[in-house]
Amino acid sequence: MGETPTDQPRWRRTPEERPRQILDAALAVFNEQGLAGARLDDIAERAGISKGTIYLYFASKDDLFREVVRDTFASLLENVAGLSGTAKARADLIAFCRSYWSFLRSPRFETVYRLVNAEIHAFPELFHEYSTEVREPMRARVQRILERGSKSGEFSKGNNLVRARMLLALLWQHGIWCARREHNPDLKGRSESAVLDEVITFFLEAVEP
Repeated sequence: MGETPTDQPRWRRTPEERPRQILDAALAVFNEQGLAGARLDDIAERAGISKGTIYLYFASKDDLFREVVRDTFASLLENVAGLSGTAKARADLIAFCRSYWSFLRSPRFETVYRLVNAEIHAFPELFHEYSTEVREPMRARVQRILERGSKSGEFSKGNNLVRARMLLALLWQHGIWCARREHNPDLKGRSESAVLDEVITFFLEAVEP
């Protein structure tokens, strides 16, 4: 059977139309002006609403920034949770990698990653929340797939917790390298899909029986 995790993520995307509209506008303004330079007036204008409407949903600009970060990573959790799963652990692992890679190479992630790196000193709680709400569930998901594969003989026996951590790190770092090609000449001439295939092949060869 495929992967069927029972734990539901606490970080979830905002479904309501108006706060969704505000979050999207805030991301665009933060991207253009940075957190310090962004004004709620600019966000309200971008969203086509009054500034007062923002306060109906978010207490401050900092609160709005936190929700932009949470909402972005919640989309990753939803995409991964939506993977149907198969009887083959190898196929499920590849599907996970492709879903995670698609998120890592999205413009939204690139913007949020840059903003968080610049502002994390002012929002240390976000790093802790990310660890517990995103990184740990993702790692546990990969670990369960690897353990299925170890039991079925698709993968060799080994420390699947460490393996899961290594795979996530490989995908994350290569995704960031692809976004900074000018600083990584070894990626010149290689498409993003080719880089992803290299990571997947490398990992599968490391865990094959």
